Amino acid sequence: MFVNWNSDMYEGAPEIDIKRPYGNRDVYGDIAEMLEWELVETADGDKVMTKEQGEQAKQLHKEMATALQIVLSNQSFETGEYVKTSEYDDLSWRLRKNSR
Repeated sequence: MFVNWNSDMYEGAPEIDIKRPYGNRDVYGDIAEMLEWELVETADGDKVMTKEQGEQAKQLHKEMATALQIVLSNQSFETGEYVKTSEYDDLSWRLRKNSR
């Protein structure tokens, strides 16, 4: 993710660039590139995602907020199934035992 420092208010804070969260202006295209998806070639020779790929890219982008919360609260990139131990505490994500 492309992270900036936003000093507009208070003491400032890190922020993810809303226009270029993955480095470019094409959010879903960046996701397709990172995941090395095979794209469909149009009659004009352009490479585009299928409708299904577009929907999956949109879902992955939305899920990134939860994934980022999990990584930051656990200080780890460990794979597995995570659960919130406290409904109202976004830092309470924990790896479910026996999820690997």
